[in-house]
Amino acid sequence: MTSPRILAILLVLVGVVTALKCYTGHYAENVKPSSNSECKGKSCTKVILKNDKSAYYGCDMTNMCNKDDCVTDKNGDTLCCCSKELCNSSSKLSALFIIAPFALIKFFI
Repeated sequence: MTSPRILAILLVLVGVVTALKCYTGHYAENVKPSSNSECKGKSCTKVILKNDKSAYYGCDMTNMCNKDDCVTDKNGDTLCCCSKELCNSSSKLSALFIIAPFALIKFFI
């Protein structure tokens, strides 16, 4: 195996083996969360309650998140899912962290 292949495989394994950290807690809508914890799930979540003007941050322990995205229900409440380290404080989610390691493997193999 060549060095670039080994490097690409190691980068993917590091992303798979490390635990995901997510912001946690209940905060006013415009306040950035300050506490975080390791997530046993595959995604971090952020639930924004329109009427309460607050947001709940945590970890998807029920596997309801299928992709990095936000969904708003008919009441105006929003659920955001993401799978990047401490990603659930952002209003815009990116899948680049997920795609990059696999792109590296494809490039080097």
